[in-house]
Amino acid sequence: MIIGIVEDVECISVDHDNSVVSRHFNIQIKDEKDIQKIKFPEVSYDEKATEERFNILIDIFDGIIPVRKTGIKIPSISPWDFLIRLTGIEEILMDMYLRPDYVHQLIDHLTKAYLQLYNQYEDMGLLSLNNDSSRTGGAELYE
Repeated sequence: MIIGIVEDVECISVDHDNSVVSRHFNIQIKDEKDIQKIKFPEVSYDEKATEERFNILIDIFDGIIPVRKTGIKIPSISPWDFLIRLTGIEEILMDMYLRPDYVHQLIDHLTKAYLQLYNQYEDMGLLSLNNDSSRTGGAELYE
């Protein structure tokens, strides 16, 4: 819950051995007054706890794989994907036609919330380059 609101979803599974489920998202944002449910985040960072965990990992993996401390490497910003979980797919598509000003206000507010989040990460030095194999789950063992 980075921006103050989480999806309210009901899942139905017909095959308990399969991770694919049907999901119904309960609508939480219906009009302009609901936009304020999306909060602007405040990031905190516990440097001491990070250092303690880092040292534990060094002890565990010593001589096996290198342990590096990095920041966030794979930030995910997909406002539209998140937005439809709060508004409903059909509803937001109709709103694009019937209430375009409302949709602009909503996506603007959500985008500003994400920007505030990542600006804080950047200001705190919590972002790292992702020009390695992090995205594919690989480790850069050969340097």
